Amino acid sequence: MFDVFDWIFALLLLGAGLLMLLGKGNILMGGAKGGGKKKDAYDEQKMQKGFGVGFLLLAAGNIFTIYVKNFAASVGYMIYICIIILGMVVYVNKYCKKK
Repeated sequence: MFDVFDWIFALLLLGAGLLMLLGKGNILMGGAKGGGKKKDAYDEQKMQKGFGVGFLLLAAGNIFTIYVKNFAASVGYMIYICIIILGMVVYVNKYCKKK
């Protein structure tokens, strides 16, 4: 039963990742209606590419855990998620800021 939810989540991550990589992820990027300095501080195209790669990596990890069901894989997946999210934050702060 939970495999269905895993597959739905993996497909959502895959779809979001592909939308971001294709440059059509504006609908998924928050803050478009907000104004001010924060919107102009980041290059949105670079952010979309970075988040697209991150979402695809998360989808790949999720699909891996669908097939491998043991404690070590679950712990590894949690560590993997933390590394990917940390990598996405570092990427946005280091490479996506406008100068």
